[in-house]
Amino acid sequence: MTPVPRRVNGRRVLRVLGGFVLLGVAIVGGAMVGLVAAYQSDTDLIHELESHVPSATTIVYDRDGVEIGQFAIERRIEVDYRQLPEHLVQAFVASEDQRFWSHHGFDLIGIARALADNYRTGRIVSGASTITQQVARDLFLNRDETLERKVREAITAFRIERAYRKEEILTFYANQVFLGEGNHGIEAAAQFYLDKTTPELTPGEAAMLVGIAPNPSRFNPFRFMDRALTRRDLVLGRMEAEGFLTPEEAEEARATPIQLRERAGNRFAPHFMEMIRAHLRERYGDVDTYRGGLRVYTTLDSGMQRTARESVDIALRAHDKRRGFRGFTANLVEDGEDPLTWSHGSWDRPLAIGSIVTGVVTRAGAEPEIRIGRFTAHVDPDSLRWTFRTADRLFRVGDVGLFRVLRNAGDEADEPAPLSLDGRRLLVALEQEPRAEGAFLALEAETGAIRALVGGHDFTRSEFNRAVQARRQAGSSFKPFAYGAALATRRLSPTSLLLDAPFTFHDPVTKVPYSPDNYDEEHKGWITMRQAFEGSRNVPAVRMVHDIGPDRVVALAERLGIGSPLLPVLSITLGSADVTLLEMVSAYSALPNHGVRMRPWFISRITDRDGRELETQHPETASVIPADLAYVLTHLLQGVVARGTAVQARRLNRPVAGKTGTTNDFTDAWFLGFDPEITAGVWVGHDDNQTLGNRESGARVALPAWIHFMETARSDPPRQDFRPPPTVALVPVDLETGQPAGHGPGTIVEAFLPGTEPAPNHDR
Repeated sequence: MTPVPRRVNGRRVLRVLGGFVLLGVAIVGGAMVGLVAAYQSDTDLIHELESHVPSATTIVYDRDGVEIGQFAIERRIEVDYRQLPEHLVQAFVASEDQRFWSHHGFDLIGIARALADNYRTGRIVSGASTITQQVARDLFLNRDETLERKVREAITAFRIERAYRKEEILTFYANQVFLGEGNHGIEAAAQFYLDKTTPELTPGEAAMLVGIAPNPSRFNPFRFMDRALTRRDLVLGRMEAEGFLTPEEAEEARATPIQLRERAGNRFAPHFMEMIRAHLRERYGDVDTYRGGLRVYTTLDSGMQRTARESVDIALRAHDKRRGFRGFTANLVEDGEDPLTWSHGSWDRPLAIGSIVTGVVTRAGAEPEIRIGRFTAHVDPDSLRWTFRTADRLFRVGDVGLFRVLRNAGDEADEPAPLSLDGRRLLVALEQEPRAEGAFLALEAETGAIRALVGGHDFTRSEFNRAVQARRQAGSSFKPFAYGAALATRRLSPTSLLLDAPFTFHDPVTKVPYSPDNYDEEHKGWITMRQAFEGSRNVPAVRMVHDIGPDRVVALAERLGIGSPLLPVLSITLGSADVTLLEMVSAYSALPNHGVRMRPWFISRITDRDGRELETQHPETASVIPADLAYVLTHLLQGVVARGTAVQARRLNRPVAGKTGTTNDFTDAWFLGFDPEITAGVWVGHDDNQTLGNRESGARVALPAWIHFMETARSDPPRQDFRPPPTVALVPVDLETGQPAGHGPGTIVEAFLPGTEPAPNHDR
């Protein structure tokens, strides 16, 4: 084969190279044309950025302006640059874009460095997108990994850099970056994970949150704290390398523990929050509710709400324990699992004294050991008394149950503070989930503002709001309306005599004989109205309503705000009508408020994201009864506390009044009561109307919750006592006979409506 001359080969190579150059020029030219076109088409994006209104979180506040919950599809709370602490800005720059302050939107040096890092490690360890490119992508573009998107991203970033200062771009990014669990922006994430605002973040906390950004699900600190801490340390290392932190400062930040907040969401007042959500959706629609950044200011008092939840929980658990121990929820050994390696989802959350958490028995016998995450716990022997069993007969290895954290083993006090995760032993008490449900509602009598609302024991178990939606028989807590109707006739007074003797009434409508009986199944003959009321005697109350007519009872109850259907039958005296807790509390609230009932309300005002007022609500009078009638009823209800079925409440040592209520077969337990300022009610029962148990009355089940609330939330002295209006006559009488008396033993001061007070030496 004849060889080709070298000069010919050289010319051919030159022609090939020339062709490649021309092709390259053509490609670059085409790319430039494309870039110019893209440059022109993206100009409008800059104007969009100026008018861009991102989805914002709707925030709900209590009466003092403290946040109690949020509504959002994307949780976002915007901050401005002045609210970003310097170490947070440095963490963003060190982690995401080291040349942020010097490049013009895209960073060729950063791209080269990222390529080198990725080539050296054989995997993706560094990204090449600048902070500005991420702003461009998140606001205007998609995440498709295509050349076209990358070109548009670079051009848009360049345009953003020309239009905005670096500080503004970094603020866009800080408010937009996705940090997991629906949180967009650093402020939403700081509140969600740490219960802090952005200016309060420490360098270590800022580094942890910034470290979440590359993969929020993988680095979620609630689920993978070890990974989140590794990311924190990586960001701190980069901050040190960039000169933002000294080695000593970086080491101190690494050594400082991260304290996550308890994952509560809207669980602080979940049934109340659902009332807020329903109002917002009906009034403003889903878009504004979840994306509009509304600000909702409510009437809720956080301290009262916290106490109300605690009160219901205490009452339900006490009732449930009286019903006996039902056994453990499972046994891991029987299910073929290892108690030493088994894990429960609740163990990811921080523990605090008082927390109720799932634990597994790892050692049985007289001194059992319980495993709760990384903690080992011993059981307080006194906490087992309600089970009527000793530890060695109660626990088996592998048993899974609920335990309340009492304190670190060996500690003397059980301060309500978070436990440090130091591996110390805990002292715990055995618990079980209550089966009964409860509801609590407190409102301010003078304004009608709802201060606390509990709609059930556990919102995750049932979202049904028993405080406002459940209609249940009120039992004897309905009796004040019957006695009020009788007093309003001016024919009866608190010293009038009523007959407590067997009674049968043949109802002309139902054709069914009605024979009421007393709780103790005894009869006392002739007794005063006060004695009948304080002792909650059924028979004399029904006889009284038979004489005045049940239609009067219905009329008074409706004037006081009972909106549920009421039938004018004799059994209404004993609370046979189905009513809501809200109706009952609202009706009772007229009594300490001098006969004026205020319409219950729970939202004071709503503004848009810019602070413009959209809605305001004010106290509104709903109905009235005479002030003197309200006071006489209040005086009777004070006697129920002083000597009657609510005598436990005497320990409050403050002016209070109220009434117990128990229905047939012990299916419903009530207590309604008030001091001069706050009216509150408790209901306990089962949704399916099964019995609470023999003798589980309102005084035993519901009243303790009310007392705990008043002891804790109402510990300050009331501003005033119950003040009688000038038309009320106050006369000393003998408690047993109702006759006028001196001021000796057995004498009380009775309140009378004008014209009904006894004359001196009154002959009964």
